[in-house]
Amino acid sequence: MTFGLFLYQSVTRLIEPFIDLLLGIRTFRKKEDHRRRDERKAKNLISRPNEDLLWIHSASVGESIVALEVIKQVKAAVPNNLTILHTSQTVTSAKIIEELKLPDTVYQAAPLDSPTIAKRFINHWEPKLMVLVEGEIWPNLLFQARKSGTRSILINARMTKKNLRGWNSWRGMANKLFGDFDEIICADDVTFEGLKHFSDKNIHRTDNLKSSLPPLDVDIDRLDVLKRTFIGTRKCLVATSTHPGDEELILEIYSSLVPRPALIIAPRHPERGTQIAKLVQGFGFETHRYSVDKNISPSTEVLVADTLGDLGLWYRLGDAIFLGGASCPGIGGHNPFEPVRLNKTVITGSHGFNFEKDFKQLSALGAVTIADDKESLLQAINAHLYDEIDRHNDQAVTEYLEQSKKPLQLTVNKITQLLS
Repeated sequence: MTFGLFLYQSVTRLIEPFIDLLLGIRTFRKKEDHRRRDERKAKNLISRPNEDLLWIHSASVGESIVALEVIKQVKAAVPNNLTILHTSQTVTSAKIIEELKLPDTVYQAAPLDSPTIAKRFINHWEPKLMVLVEGEIWPNLLFQARKSGTRSILINARMTKKNLRGWNSWRGMANKLFGDFDEIICADDVTFEGLKHFSDKNIHRTDNLKSSLPPLDVDIDRLDVLKRTFIGTRKCLVATSTHPGDEELILEIYSSLVPRPALIIAPRHPERGTQIAKLVQGFGFETHRYSVDKNISPSTEVLVADTLGDLGLWYRLGDAIFLGGASCPGIGGHNPFEPVRLNKTVITGSHGFNFEKDFKQLSALGAVTIADDKESLLQAINAHLYDEIDRHNDQAVTEYLEQSKKPLQLTVNKITQLLS
C-alpha cells in the first residue's frame, strides 16, 4: 500500500464516527435524501440477486444519463443472468434514474468512501465488474473491489489539467489506483495523455460518450398541448442547461426582441425554479413554472421549465436554442448533441471547454453558432428566430453524428469482454 492511500484511508477512518452528523447536515441542506441515508452507509441494503452483478457508478445527472444508455446496450448484449446495480451521488440524479428505471436494474445511493462502508458495500454486493463513469475515483471502494477480485473499468474518463496535476502530487497512489483498472477509456486527449503517466496498460482514447446518446424521448401529447396553449403563432426561444448569469443574459436579450417570441428557460438545476421565476418577474414578464402547473395560459411570456427529464420536449418546441454554461468562464458548457440530434442548430458561448473539440467541429458544419458576447448572441438569436436558418439536413452533420456512435460501441464491447 502506498503512503498516499494509507493516509487517505486513515483520514477517512477518523471521519467515520461523524458520518451521521455529516449526513444530517447535508439532508438539512437538501443535498441528501433522508430515505437513503442507510444506503449511503451501506446498511440495511436489499438482498443481493443470485446471479452475476455489474455495478455502474455515476456522479450526477449528465453522467447518469450516459450510464443509463450504457446499461441498455450492455443488457442487449448480455441479456441473461445479469443484474445491474446503479449508484449515483446526487438527489437529482436519483430522481432521474428512478423515473427511467430499467429492467433488472437496482438503484441505490452511492456509499460514502470510508474504509468500513466500502468494505461493507463490496462484501454485500460482490460485483463481478465495477464500471466508473468519468472522474469518479473513490480510493477505498477501488481498494476493496480489487481486494475482493472485482474487475474494473473507467469509462468516458474526463479530467482537467488541474485534476491531473492534483493526482500527480500523489504519484504513488495514482499509479496504484489507475494501474489497477482492467480498462480505461478516455473521452479527450488531455485525459488520455495525463492518465498514460499513471497507467500505460489497457488505456484507450475515444470521444465523449455523450455524443453517442440517441435522440431524447418526448411525450407527444404534451408537445401538442404546449404548441396550442403556449406557443400559438409565436416563435419560440429555448434556453437550456442555464446557470446563474445565463438567465439574466437571455432575459436582457429577450427584452429587445421584436416581435417577442415565447421563451422557455430550462435550468441545469431545476430546484432553482423559484429563484428564476422571481428573476423573470423582476423583468416584468408574465411567467409560469411548469413544475407547479402544467396548464399554461397563451398570455404567458416566459415558461420556467423546472422539471426533470423533459429536455426532449423543450428542444422540439424551440426555433432558436441557447445552450447555457459557456457564456462565462468556469462551467465549461454542456452537451450539444442532444439538440443537434433533433435537427436543431445550437447557439452557445465561447467558454465551452468541456466540449471544445465538438463545438469547433459542429460550428464548422453549421450545427453550432458560438457567440462571443451579448451583441453576437443577440444577432444569432434573431437570425435563428426570424431568418429561417435550417442546416439540419446537411450531409456532413449526418455523417458526423453517425461517427459519434463509435465511443458507445467501443465502451460496450470492453464491458462485455470483461464480463466474460
